[in-house]
Amino acid sequence: MVEVPADPPALWQARDVPHGAVEINWRKSKVLNGETRWVRIYTPPGYVAEKDRRYPVLAGRANFILDNLLAEKKAVPMIVVMPFVESKYRVAPGRQNRAVAELSMGGGQSLQIGLGHLDLFSSVGAFSSAAPADFETRFAELLDARGIRHTYRATEGLHTYTVWRQYLGEFAPLLFK
Repeated sequence: MVEVPADPPALWQARDVPHGAVEINWRKSKVLNGETRWVRIYTPPGYVAEKDRRYPVLAGRANFILDNLLAEKKAVPMIVVMPFVESKYRVAPGRQNRAVAELSMGGGQSLQIGLGHLDLFSSVGAFSSAAPADFETRFAELLDARGIRHTYRATEGLHTYTVWRQYLGEFAPLLFK
């Protein structure tokens, strides 16, 4: 795959805007029998300076997309992580400050984790994931009962990060408002 830079730069390309930081943390995984794995954590611009601020959390991946959405004032500053975040980062408490999203097989995992733990997550994004044929009707009543806005949208496109980053660009601005 070859990426041709857009003019003006696309949402997922580096722009001349304030940038957040991506840290790599190494953790032993209980799920993977103690195997050590890396976890990337994105913190938004201003995170280090605003020591009293607590941020909502989205489990997923995405630094430039969020930098650019934040610069355009289309998204709320948030921390993007995989779990263990509360022990190291200033995150806001409560399910209203938690979302989970991922691509492909991870999208299926987001559905399982997010919909299985509606007490912990207020938003779930599953991009390019396998979903039951009756997904939209099967979960609508459950989500309505919990006060969770929901949109099911089948789209055309390849099963690639190129498609997923477009979905994240649409999904992130809907979070934590």
